[in-house]
Amino acid sequence: MMAPKVPQGEQPRALSEILSVGIMRGIREFDKTILFDEGSLGNGSFTNCRIIFTQHAVQMHNVEFKVCAFEFPTTDTPTPYLKKVRRILLSSDLGAVSIPTL
Repeated sequence: MMAPKVPQGEQPRALSEILSVGIMRGIREFDKTILFDEGSLGNGSFTNCRIIFTQHAVQMHNVEFKVCAFEFPTTDTPTPYLKKVRRILLSSDLGAVSIPTL
């Protein structure tokens, strides 16, 4: 499996910011740092991205991650959302992860 060459040192772009430009479905992002901090995303694709999760849930439907790196908050009590996302990622081939519904 190819190691991700994700962007380092750049400010993350909030998922809500991406959605606010009027693209509600069919988001395609490449080589970006994206902050998943609330919202709803359908039919999204992220390639070679750095995905930063927070405690706030993002509802996902048909979302695909290709060669991405994932970051989670450090917490003693992760939310059920974070537990589920971690379980999906850890049980998949991280080179290509598909989330049908979350």
